Amino acid sequence: MDTWRNGMKKIIVILIILCFFFSLTPAPVSAQQMPEISNVRVSNPSCSSATVSWVASSPSMGRVDYGLSKAYGEIVYDNNSRMNGVVEVEITGLAKETTYHYMLTAVNNNGEKTVTGSFKTAKDGFGASFTPYGQIICHDGSPAPCTMVYVTVEHQGVKSQPLSVMTSSDGYWSVDLANLKDTNGGVYQWYNGDSIKIEAQGGTLGYGVKQGTIGLQSYYSQIFLGTPEEMKEPTLWDKLLEYKILFIGASA
Repeated sequence: MDTWRNGMKKIIVILIILCFFFSLTPAPVSAQQMPEISNVRVSNPSCSSATVSWVASSPSMGRVDYGLSKAYGEIVYDNNSRMNGVVEVEITGLAKETTYHYMLTAVNNNGEKTVTGSFKTAKDGFGASFTPYGQIICHDGSPAPCTMVYVTVEHQGVKSQPLSVMTSSDGYWSVDLANLKDTNGGVYQWYNGDSIKIEAQGGTLGYGVKQGTIGLQSYYSQIFLGTPEEMKEPTLWDKLLEYKILFIGASA
């Protein structure tokens, strides 16, 4: 009888220890979390289109509901579910000089998150053409694909609305400053000597930003954006380069 009781006590003690152990073991967490949305930006305003982009905290598909009121009525998608979480949606077929409301949604298998906002389409017209271009590089030296590049120009303290483009698989990008618009939707006139700001938003790949000065084509395209260091005066070698490179690293 004593042997049986001692055996039962041991079993009970073992069960108590096991229960305590499992209570300390965290429950398994899904590898893909419900997406959080950040860095929402409206860019490329024209008389008939605009681009809405954002960063999701995990690979997610994107949807933008939009319309003349908060009832929306139209939908456009980005179904790419990029690994870096960057989402880009171009909205086309819009009326000029018109305010549109939007609700963007990031969706994955664990749920969805939404953000609302509005934008106004621009007036007709184009400015002088000029094409800054370059390549976005990660700190490990590899190209940064699927990275949003935002370009803003400033003349005598007045800033343009941003242009944007997503980098190619090799990290290259270019925009045409003829498409710049001012804050009222009119053509934005840039001049040699104006300040130009180039931002790279790569989601989980990181963020980078550099500023330069618009000059002649042979000079401006050589603005050194090679490292996340403080801006420095371009050397003769910098001026001989045929493209500019922007490294991205720490998150914004």
